[in-house]
Amino acid sequence: MESNIDMNVENNSKVSRCPLGHVLNPNLANNLTRTINLNKNQSSEYLSRSSLGERSKVMLLKITGIFFVGLAILGVALPILPTTPFLLVAAACFAKSSPAMQKRLLANKTFGPLIYDWQKYRSIPRKAKRIALLTIVLSVCWSAFMLKSLLLTALVIALVIGPSIFLWRLPITK
Repeated sequence: MESNIDMNVENNSKVSRCPLGHVLNPNLANNLTRTINLNKNQSSEYLSRSSLGERSKVMLLKITGIFFVGLAILGVALPILPTTPFLLVAAACFAKSSPAMQKRLLANKTFGPLIYDWQKYRSIPRKAKRIALLTIVLSVCWSAFMLKSLLLTALVIALVIGPSIFLWRLPITK
């Protein structure tokens, strides 16, 4: 297995990289490395020492994460369900409950970079932003065409204004 730490020749300090090869903040890298390197014995030992409430919370977060991964898989096939937001929720659940499952999500070649950029920079790629906004506009137009009611069309527009503004204001990944 390759090392995630390279020597920086210029200032003779260690440079850590995430599974995707991005350079990480040294403090974040140390915490991430410590978390990911927990082996099965350490995590089971930790769980046996922790309280019942803590174990229940970890289990609930794992189940919730798996549920949202399932919704994301459905979202790939069904155009109504989004995929990326469900994966972001799953990654957040796994960050608190299962570093191994979070690492598997980050290692995914399609969604890993999106999740990593969202967690690190709270940004999305320009292409994803365009697709999301275009999908919202087309959905509103289609709804207006199908509903043929001014009141229901206004309701649909009111419901998508918030998410549209949120997407519009998101920074773009560099």
